[in-house]
Amino acid sequence: MHHAKSCVVLAFLLLSCVFTHVSAGQSGSTSFSVDVVSVKSDKGDGESRLDLYTSLPYSNLRFLKEGESFNANYDLTVEIFHFVEGEKRPQLVEKEVWGESVEVADFATTHSSSHLSFSNKSFDLLPGRYRLEVSVKDKETQESFTTEFFTELKAFDRSITVSDLILVDDYSETFQSITPKVGSQVYDDESTFKVFYELYASQQETVNVQFQLIRTANSRGLPVLRWISKLWQSNDAQENITYENSRPITVPPGRLPRLVEIPLDGFEVGEYMLRAIVQDGENNALDVSERMITLERSDRAEFEGRDIDAAIAQLRYVAKPKELKEIRGAKTKKERQDRFMAFWEKRDPTPDTPENEHMQEYYLRIDFANRHYTGPSSGWETDRGHTLVLYGEPDQVDRSSLEVEISQPYEVWYYNRINRRFIFVDRSGGGHFELIKPMWSERTFIR
Repeated sequence: MHHAKSCVVLAFLLLSCVFTHVSAGQSGSTSFSVDVVSVKSDKGDGESRLDLYTSLPYSNLRFLKEGESFNANYDLTVEIFHFVEGEKRPQLVEKEVWGESVEVADFATTHSSSHLSFSNKSFDLLPGRYRLEVSVKDKETQESFTTEFFTELKAFDRSITVSDLILVDDYSETFQSITPKVGSQVYDDESTFKVFYELYASQQETVNVQFQLIRTANSRGLPVLRWISKLWQSNDAQENITYENSRPITVPPGRLPRLVEIPLDGFEVGEYMLRAIVQDGENNALDVSERMITLERSDRAEFEGRDIDAAIAQLRYVAKPKELKEIRGAKTKKERQDRFMAFWEKRDPTPDTPENEHMQEYYLRIDFANRHYTGPSSGWETDRGHTLVLYGEPDQVDRSSLEVEISQPYEVWYYNRINRRFIFVDRSGGGHFELIKPMWSERTFIR
C-alpha cells in the first residue's frame, strides 16, 4: 500500500520535481531516498536551481524517550561536484551539513517504515553534469549511510521551458501548496496519481502540453530519445504508449504552476516513463520533461492475488484456534478475505497509516521459507521455516562446530538478540532438517 508520509507542505516557489531516485543503505534494513531535480532559478544570471529532497523511514532512526514523547536526531551532508570541460576530475562546488530532528508521541510509530522524515535543500548552479554524495548520520548510534549518483542540471534559456515532474501526495488549491513524494512509487489501489510541474515563458504564449505514460521493457531498456539541436524526438515504433492526453495552455510571462492527474485503471504493475512534451501550434516539440514511475501492488491488492485460503492456513503460528475458526467460518471468499484483513488490522503497529508492517513482514518470511525450505512439505511448515517465520533470519548459522559430534548434516541457528539457538539435523540425508529440541524448551537458551 502506498507509503504514508509526514505532512511536509512546500509552496509552489519551492517546487521540487523528481529527476533521480536513489535508495541507499549499508544493509537491507536501512535505506533512505533521494530526489534531485532541475527548476528555474530566480537569480536569472544563467544559473539553474538544483532542488534536493531526502526521506528517511522512522524505523531507521534511534528514538529516545524524552518526557511524554520520543525523539530522534540525524545529520545530512551533501557534496556536489561539477564536471567541467577540460578538467580531468570534477570540482567540488558545494558542501553543506545540517541537522534534522523528529518527535513522535507513541512508541509504535518509532518502528514505522511508512512514516518518513523529510528534508530539502536548494542550490543555484550552472547547468551541466554533476556528481552528488549524500550522507545520513544518526546522532545517537553514529551509524552513517551514503549514496552517490550523477545528474544533469537542466538549462532554462529558451523562450518557453518546462520543469521536471514531481509526484505529489496532497495538493491545496486554496493555499497553493503541495505535499511531494520522494521516490518513484505509485500504487494500484488508487485510480489516479497526481503530478506537479511548472512552465516558464519569457512572454505570453499558448502551447500544447502532451502527457504520455510509456510502458518500459527490460529487453529494450528505457524509451529511446534523440536530441537534435536541443529539440526532442521520440522513436515511437519502439514505445508502448499506454496513456496519452494533451491540452492547450496559455502561459503568462514568468512561471505557471500546473497539476495533472494521470489515470491508473487497467495498468499492469511495473515500470513506466512519464513524459510531458511542450508543443507549439504545429505540434513541434519545444521542450520535454521525463521521469520514471514504478507502479506497485498495495497490501490488499497483493493478497487479492494470493490464495486467501493458503494465507489463512499460514496464520497458525500467530493466530489462536478460535480466531482461525472464525475466519474460516465465513461463507464466501470475500468474507474470508475481509476477516483475514481485520485480523491483521488489529495487529497493525501503525494503524494511522495505510501500510501494515507486521503483515508484510510475516508473509515475506512465509515466502522466503517456501523458496528455500520446501521439500515433501511446504517450506513454511518445516521446522526451519517455522523458526524463521517466528523469529526472522538468524544472526548466525553454524554447520561445523558443535561440541557434540553429529554424523548427519546439521545446522545451528543463533539468535543472539534473544539468547537462543536452535539445532536442526538432517537425519534422512534428503535435506529435511528437523529441530532436535522443541522450540519452547529451556534447553534452546544459550548458556
